[in-house]
Amino acid sequence: MRAKELCCPEYVYCLSRSEYFRDYAIKNMTGSSGRQRVPNDQVEDYELEIPDQKVIQEFHTLCKSLFLKIQSNQQQIQTLTKTRDTLLPKLMSGKLRVGDLQP
Repeated sequence: MRAKELCCPEYVYCLSRSEYFRDYAIKNMTGSSGRQRVPNDQVEDYELEIPDQKVIQEFHTLCKSLFLKIQSNQQQIQTLTKTRDTLLPKLMSGKLRVGDLQP
């Protein structure tokens, strides 16, 4: 799902993660297991209250920095995971010592 021009991506993300929407989507899935999807017409039929543009803009303003921080944290986690995966085998084999890592 992607946000259309009148809605912010943060709102669409939060909607897609909501318990009510997820329950609705699960009940309307089609296809074989492992390849199940919710048909577009079922998503279009989902009823929800649409806030006015001012509320959507305020939500976007409040949430954008939080989502950017989450994205930054995820990138940092990936970097730290790669560093750990590189260093741990060397530490375990004795090829590298903790004292060798000090600046």
